[in-house]
Amino acid sequence: MKEKQCRCCEGSGVESDDVKLGRALSGLRLRAGLSLREVAQQMGISHSFLSQLEHGTRRWHGSFNWEKQYHGALGVLAQEPGVAS
Repeated sequence: MKEKQCRCCEGSGVESDDVKLGRALSGLRLRAGLSLREVAQQMGISHSFLSQLEHGTRRWHGSFNWEKQYHGALGVLAQEPGVAS
């Protein structure tokens, strides 16, 4: 039976850039007091897709700049009344 490789490092023992970025952005979201669903809704994507981005199982870098859209969503939501600062 073949041993399963870690998805975050693909067996290399070193986290991918997508995993590192996802962890950092997830931390920003949590410190802002925002839920995954709130940010996903602001970005116009499903919460499950955003979860995959934050866990590094989907690539942040590609033809669409998800990182820029994520930061934009955090900025918009942080300005709304009732959102923790």
